[in-house]
Amino acid sequence: MRKAWAASLAIIVASVSVITTVGVPSASADTITANHAQRIVSAYKGTWTSPPSNSNFGNTTNAPLLGNGDVGAVMVGNMDAMTIVLGKNEFFSVAERQLKSMVRLGIAVSGMTGSSYLTEQKLVSAQVDGTFTLSGNTINTSSWVQATDTTNNLFMTKFTYTGSGSKNATISLSPANQNTFTSSIGSSGDILYRDVRADSADTVNGISTIKARVATRVIGTTGTISNNQLQFTLTPGSTYTLVTSIMSNKDSVNYQALALSNISSKTQPDIDSLKAAHQSWWDAFYTKSFVEIPNKTIEKSFYGSLYLLGSSSRTGEAPPGLWGAWIARNSDWGGDYHLNYNTEAPFYFAMPTNHIELASAYDKPILDWIPKAQTAASGAGFTGVYYPVGIGPFTMDTDGNYHNQKTNAVFGATVMLDHYYATADSAYADSIYAYLKETAKFWQNYLTWDGSRYVITNDAQHEGDVYPQTNGVMSLGLVRYVLQGCIDISTALGQDTALRSTWQNILNNLSAFPTQTRNSQTVFRYTEVGRDWSTDNAIGIQHIYPGRQIGLSSSSSLIQTSKNMVGQMARWTDGNGTNTFYPAAARVGYDPATILSQLSSFVSSASYANMHIKTGGGGIENFNVVPATLAEMMLQSFQNKIRVFANWPTGTDAKYGDLRADGAFLISSSRKNNQVEYVRIISEKGKTATVANPWSGQTVRVYRNGVDSGTMSGTDLTFPTSANETIHLALDGTSYATILSNMNQALGQSSIETVTASSTNSPSGEEKEKAFDGSPATKWLIFTNAGWIQYHYTTAKVINKYEITSANDVPARDPKNWTLKGSNDGTNWTTLDTRTNETFANRLQVKAYTFANNTAYTNYRLDVSANNGDANLQIAEIAFYEGAAAPSNVALNKTVTASDEINATESAAKAIDGGTTTKWTSQPLNLVPGDKWLKVDLGTSYAINRWVVKHAGSNGEAASYNTKDFKLQKSSDGTNWTDVDPVTGNTAPSTDRTVASFSSRYVRLYITTTVQSDAGYAQTPGDRSNARIYEFEVYGN
Repeated sequence: MRKAWAASLAIIVASVSVITTVGVPSASADTITANHAQRIVSAYKGTWTSPPSNSNFGNTTNAPLLGNGDVGAVMVGNMDAMTIVLGKNEFFSVAERQLKSMVRLGIAVSGMTGSSYLTEQKLVSAQVDGTFTLSGNTINTSSWVQATDTTNNLFMTKFTYTGSGSKNATISLSPANQNTFTSSIGSSGDILYRDVRADSADTVNGISTIKARVATRVIGTTGTISNNQLQFTLTPGSTYTLVTSIMSNKDSVNYQALALSNISSKTQPDIDSLKAAHQSWWDAFYTKSFVEIPNKTIEKSFYGSLYLLGSSSRTGEAPPGLWGAWIARNSDWGGDYHLNYNTEAPFYFAMPTNHIELASAYDKPILDWIPKAQTAASGAGFTGVYYPVGIGPFTMDTDGNYHNQKTNAVFGATVMLDHYYATADSAYADSIYAYLKETAKFWQNYLTWDGSRYVITNDAQHEGDVYPQTNGVMSLGLVRYVLQGCIDISTALGQDTALRSTWQNILNNLSAFPTQTRNSQTVFRYTEVGRDWSTDNAIGIQHIYPGRQIGLSSSSSLIQTSKNMVGQMARWTDGNGTNTFYPAAARVGYDPATILSQLSSFVSSASYANMHIKTGGGGIENFNVVPATLAEMMLQSFQNKIRVFANWPTGTDAKYGDLRADGAFLISSSRKNNQVEYVRIISEKGKTATVANPWSGQTVRVYRNGVDSGTMSGTDLTFPTSANETIHLALDGTSYATILSNMNQALGQSSIETVTASSTNSPSGEEKEKAFDGSPATKWLIFTNAGWIQYHYTTAKVINKYEITSANDVPARDPKNWTLKGSNDGTNWTTLDTRTNETFANRLQVKAYTFANNTAYTNYRLDVSANNGDANLQIAEIAFYEGAAAPSNVALNKTVTASDEINATESAAKAIDGGTTTKWTSQPLNLVPGDKWLKVDLGTSYAINRWVVKHAGSNGEAASYNTKDFKLQKSSDGTNWTDVDPVTGNTAPSTDRTVASFSSRYVRLYITTTVQSDAGYAQTPGDRSNARIYEFEVYGN
């Protein structure tokens, strides 16, 4: 939707072997990010003190927003006349070529006209809470769209009433504004329902019409249906829940019956369980990454944007259009998928923020359209695919106009290519490769050769630009990106070797980006022939972002031209372009202080209370502005090199966890006092990593899976990795304990608790606290050759390892003889470890010492009786470690359910009771066909690294009954499962497997072949094909 067209139209438990550092509890690689993210996001919410009143919006609304990636809900009005506008991403009209609003759920409570209004949209719980008070009577509400279910789509509002006298609540269901297609209302018992449709005919242009039913019922009292309304009474001190199911024929052919059965028997305990699962889903969502910066306006917008996209997009559902599902009437510009940047933009930040799942819905409408795009190309005399600007789901035509643009297909490929490069997922690459090849085929045959180069002719940059338009700067960038993507993916898949040379030849000979002089500076020209400039939009930098053609590894002349372009375009508040302009500015190294200052001002002026950025031409594309900009400033990797804090302002501290880099690396880092403290790299695919050395000219210490692996140096650090390996980098002399300590700290927080010493006679800047500040560049020095230094914990800890780092100079000042002591009162001391004749061969050398200790102490004292000969004593750094508790069986006696049970004696609980002679036995396959499973709710998330299954043979049964094929699965909500560790062809009586540590609350033993095939019991019919599990054990912390 180009504007030109618009005008015409905390505490962390460790699971690693060396864990607790001074001042900070232990932490593991998969919990540090989670704890920071939860801490930060909990602070943010949107607040309204007067009710939003516009209930007829066709674009971005300023009201509270809820959603689950399929259904959207907007809350408008006060408690006497509230409207919940309900929409669905897929609710498109084929005949009208647009997204339609669906249903309006009305809530009216008597005696509340003129009540006060306070509503809060809470990010951490993805719910909207309301407080409405009048004359001493208060109604509190809590509303959410169930995150864990995008089929039955439950919307809940919980009411709590305090006051005097009763209140009558009236619930209504009406068709959405401007939806004039046939609609009907009805009831079934105490359920009120409304049926709506998106077209008048059942089939339009060969596409089945979307039909939906919205059904609602109250829990906590018996509602009555009268005059097509649901009515119930609120009495003081009571709680009620209005539960609504929103289903379409895309969810199920039986959507009408299911919408009723979904809610007909729900009880308040059911609602409470659903709410707990909903919270678990959002907990897991936020814990995939975090950023923390001093500017809380920008930080809030970062998490608000995550929330909004998380509420808009979900795997397996239609992706959101221009405004998501949050419209109350026919949506502006049809609400479709505009391929010339709008539909792509909100998904770009899903990759660097480690939310790949948010982009998973994006591809399908584009891929489904391939046959139509091939037909369009053939009809126009082209090859490959030729896409119009706008398309819809289910192969719908929407805009149907090309607006003189040829680049819609290559623009559509950008999100897919970002997805592939971020994950290095060959299966995903295979799923998009055919589309990429067809897109490349178009350009292979469309480009013209002028004798020295390939030229793009007649391709408008702005919609509708009149030909000739030659060598558009955006088009040149996007075509390059797709051709390079085809080369890389064909190489990864081992396909089309011959085509690679064709693509490479085009890349080698494609026209250069056109330039011009403006205000005495070299900048890019929008085209070589045709449009030279524009006063709106951000097309002039889209070869940089999202086109990936210029970055910090590019030539100095290209970088300077790019910076000039950013400065002269200055689209800091553009109605369409901010979502790509800001990230492009960051990508080429434009002044970072200016970027953050402009971004803060823009967010402050353009954001609604719901954290949605509102601009003249931009809808959900604006979700990308803040997350993508911060990601580009904090981490770049698209030029085959990982750069931490690639473009970050001097004097501004910041930190982040598990941002995603190309090559399937998760990167965590922190910048404090203008220096990077550490870099953590989690390698998902085991690719070679190249990191621009954050400590230029200095030696870097490397730890692999917590083990010191020596040092590296150089401008760039290149090293191999293994799949699921964790690598920490820090300035040489930084201990592993110090890295973990720094990782655990909140931004601006020090890990130091209380430090005391035998002498306070230290030079300025070399006081006792410097021994525990996490930096080897500082030190503790006293003007005597012996003395003690003591650390106090507020909570007693069992320390059984410590590290000492030698200082930067004068080896004779290093400690030589000492004892380590522990105490709980500061008076009575126990000697824990004694060392004599110790030396440090190098400056900033870290030496580790272990000892036996099972007692927790609050005070630990290092008492140095002699140094190596100097009159002064000095130590750069001391780090204490708390021993890791041995992982325990966290499944023991927890809540367990099973696919089925043979009887109560051999129930599911017998598999987790710790006994070796009791077992769970399933029904045989001839009676209950299908896979068998045991699901355990651990009660909270644990870091898990081992699992054990004791099969039939473990208690002497025949080996033929040992489970053959099975796997361990994990889930954050108990509903959606991810495979962790598959086992096939097992014959042993017991299985004991170690896995890479993962965090999960729910685990499942999923059995696909219950017994050995040689016994003839694995196939149905078979009366002895029962699963027999004596014990299912899961070990973790």
